[in-house]
Amino acid sequence: MENYLSELKRLAEIIIESDLDYGRLKNATDDLYRFFLNISDFEENTDDNRSDIYLPSGKAIGPVWAAMCIKEIMRTRVFLKGILKGIKTALDEFSERPIHILYAMPVNLK
Repeated sequence: MENYLSELKRLAEIIIESDLDYGRLKNATDDLYRFFLNISDFEENTDDNRSDIYLPSGKAIGPVWAAMCIKEIMRTRVFLKGILKGIKTALDEFSERPIHILYAMPVNLK
């Protein structure tokens, strides 16, 4: 677990660093994509994971295509910088207790 955390920290630091180097950023987001594939055992080459999902509320892209959003370098950079800003704001306001982060995904349970 320690190696996972240090690798995740290394990649995140590259992605959010103030000096924008597009080559370095692209390499880091590609590495982050592979990192998540490795720790999750997600199968990117199966038809099921490439197929769109039809829900009562509409169509969702297949999991592979959703996962590939990580490779959109500026989107990932802005997302991680936003998460960091939110954590810092929460720590300033609630410094006496732990901060819990929840990534909410809409699900229609009907």
